[in-house]
Amino acid sequence: PLLLLCAVFFSACAPAPAQTPISPTTPIPATPSPAATAVPLLYSAPPLAQGCELPGSLRDFTVPTHQAAVGELKVRVYFPPCYDAAKSGYPLLVLLHGQTYTQTQWERLGAARAADELILSGQAKPFLILMPYEQHQYRKPNDAAFDLAIIKDLLPWAEESLGACASRACRAVGGISRGASWAVRLGLLYWDEFGALGAHSLPTFDNDVKNLPKWIDSIPRAYLPRVWLDTGTADNDKRYAAQFEQALTSAGVPHVFHLWEGRHNEEYWGAHIQEYIIWYAAGWQELP
Repeated sequence: PLLLLCAVFFSACAPAPAQTPISPTTPIPATPSPAATAVPLLYSAPPLAQGCELPGSLRDFTVPTHQAAVGELKVRVYFPPCYDAAKSGYPLLVLLHGQTYTQTQWERLGAARAADELILSGQAKPFLILMPYEQHQYRKPNDAAFDLAIIKDLLPWAEESLGACASRACRAVGGISRGASWAVRLGLLYWDEFGALGAHSLPTFDNDVKNLPKWIDSIPRAYLPRVWLDTGTADNDKRYAAQFEQALTSAGVPHVFHLWEGRHNEEYWGAHIQEYIIWYAAGWQELP
C-alpha cells in the first residue's frame, strides 16, 4: 500500500507532456467571406439632378428587350445640364454607331461636348441622347430586330426611366454608316415615332432605295420627317447616298444634303459633329 501511494503521488507531480507544435506550413481554415451581391456590369441610376452651370454627364445602362435576336441592349446615355429626374418631357436624340464600332463612338467624336455647348449657351433646350450598341453588326437587317428593340423596348424605357418625351415632334434619330442605314429605316418606317432623321455617310441596306417611294407614300405628307444627308467626296459609298438623295427629290421629300470633302472615317464625322448636333436640336426650339 505504501509503494502504491508513492507511485500515485509522483505521477501527479510529473510535468504534463509537451504539446506538439503547429508547423508553419499547416493550413489554418479561413472564415468564409459573405458572398458579394451581383450587380449588372453596365447599370447606373439616372442622376437625381445636375447643375445648370456644369456640363452634362454620361452613364451606361443595360435595357432588357423582348427581341430574342437582340437580348439585352447596352446603351450609353447623355444627361444634359439642368437634368432633373423628377421632370419629364426631355427631347430625345437616338444616335447609332457605325459597323465595327460601339456605343461610345458618338461620345468619342464629340457629340456630348457639342450638346453641352449648345445647352449651356442657351441655344438649345436640354435634351437626352441615347447611344445603343448593336451587338450583331453583320446580320441582315430583317434578321437583326435591332429596329424593333429600339421602338418597342428602348423608347418606352427612356420615357419611363429617364423622363424622355413621348411625341415624335421631340424625337430624332441619326446614324453613321450602318447606323445611318438603320436611321433611315427607323425614320421612315416608324415615322410616327421620330420627327427627324439624319444619315451620315449612308451606304443603305439592300433595296432600301427602291423601297423609298413605297415608304414615302405610306406617310401622311404633314408627317414627313426632317431629313439630313451628308457624305464625303472621297467616300467609297458616296454613290449610295447620292442615289438616296435623288430618290428623296423624286418623291418630293424636303431634305438637306451635303457633299463635303473627306472619307468614310472618324476624322470626317468628327469634323462635322457640331453641325450634326445643331441640326438635330434646332427641331426642338419651338417646343413649349
